[in-house]
Amino acid sequence: MIGTTFGSTPRKKPNHRNRRKPTPGQGFSPVSNSGLKRSGIALGLMCILAMFLGGLFLGYRWAVTTETFALSEIEVTGIQHLSYGDVLTAGDVTLGRNCLDLNVTRVQSRLAKNPWVKSVAVRRELPDKLIIEIEEKKAAYWSIFGDRIYYADELGGLITALTPGDFTSLPVLDAPNKLRGTLYKLPEMITRLEASGLNVKTSHLTSLRVMETGELELLLDHPGLTLRFGMNDYLTHLERMEK
Repeated sequence: MIGTTFGSTPRKKPNHRNRRKPTPGQGFSPVSNSGLKRSGIALGLMCILAMFLGGLFLGYRWAVTTETFALSEIEVTGIQHLSYGDVLTAGDVTLGRNCLDLNVTRVQSRLAKNPWVKSVAVRRELPDKLIIEIEEKKAAYWSIFGDRIYYADELGGLITALTPGDFTSLPVLDAPNKLRGTLYKLPEMITRLEASGLNVKTSHLTSLRVMETGELELLLDHPGLTLRFGMNDYLTHLERMEK
């Protein structure tokens, strides 16, 4: 006979073998959360950097195109032989050009190539001014070289050839090529000659000739004298002439 039992139902023992195991990657671990945070921060920083660089680019484009920095004045100092126009042409600069867009190093380099320029400095003065400071070579003589006549400095160094539109009367210096290295004494000799009691001035000089013997011959149109003395011992010769 089958009986019936009233009351609580007996509990079944849990079957751990049938429990479902979590699959790999399911859910979020603390490690993966921190990685996502770092990625988000890095992405945000990259966005901020991109915006900053974009702002810089736009600001630069505005600065080099705005009329606020357009050149309204170009000041040139130290020129005597060169003209204002010569300097602007040689430097390739013009009024109205953007001052910030102008490469002053290139302007300076172009001007330094001019044969009359001894030294040059170029600088901006914001917002709209460019200053060019030039030290020119000083022409002291005409010098015959080959079949042309050149301007030459006080040491006999050639500057540039004479042209029909560029003419300034100067004493003629004639020196053989092999003796041009001895002309470093020439400025001192001329200074000493002017300081002598011979009443000789540079403006009186018509020509200077360095001879193969190492002597220097000076032709003076006033008072109509020709002086000749050795360059190696010119002080002794000048003292004798003074006496």
